[in-house]
Amino acid sequence: MLNKLIKYEFKATGRTILPLYLAVIVVTFINKILFTFTTDTFAFGIPRILSILLYVFIIIAMFVITYLIMIQRFYKNLMKDEGYLMFTLPVNPSALIASKLIVSSIWTVLSVFVSILSVFILAFEKGLIGNIADGFNEFFYYIDLLELNSAATCVFIEMILYAIVALVTSILMIYCAISLGQLFNGHKVAGSFAAYIGIYMVMQLVSTIMLTVLGITNNFVITTPQELTSFLQTILCASLIVYTILGIVFYLVSHYMLKNKLNLE
Repeated sequence: MLNKLIKYEFKATGRTILPLYLAVIVVTFINKILFTFTTDTFAFGIPRILSILLYVFIIIAMFVITYLIMIQRFYKNLMKDEGYLMFTLPVNPSALIASKLIVSSIWTVLSVFVSILSVFILAFEKGLIGNIADGFNEFFYYIDLLELNSAATCVFIEMILYAIVALVTSILMIYCAISLGQLFNGHKVAGSFAAYIGIYMVMQLVSTIMLTVLGITNNFVITTPQELTSFLQTILCASLIVYTILGIVFYLVSHYMLKNKLNLE
């Protein structure tokens, strides 16, 4: 059933997000053509400026709309009239949360990928790939020279894990805030916003305390690359633990609210 829910979510959200991706690529190629085949005359200056503004706008719009769709799908699909249908399906709240979480995470990652691809297309020129390869070779040369291969690998893996956990936790935080917001009868949107602000402030407080404790423990004395990588590993490891715990808490609260405190409009 989870597969069917995920498929349904992709269909419902893809109708809006996929055209946005296409628009980003089209505008990217327009900018590339203008910058490649036009001269620096005033006549071509205005189209360039307009195309750049359009490019920046559509990149921002892609992330904003993806974010808003993520919120809208959870709220409208589970907290409003559609919720009467969704909660009659033979699935438990965990499947409903998981389907929306998975789809939202994938769209967010794809949006980042599309933006990176767009920048690559704009920057592409003869020899670019070779320069990038040379840069990586030089980076790995110094990593090997400083005998940081294993430490750098650990930092890289931890960074990837942290990015994944942070993304999932940030989405679950939104779901948790929306779930708590339904307790405010007649003011659910305002309640969700207030819950989100409250949760965010608590997260910032926890992060500040964690960084302060780690800073005191390490005394902020970093004099060698080895000490830097060790400090980064400590920060990333601690962040992974904290964000994982927070993500679990957000999930459990959302699940409990949907299962026991559901208040549909």
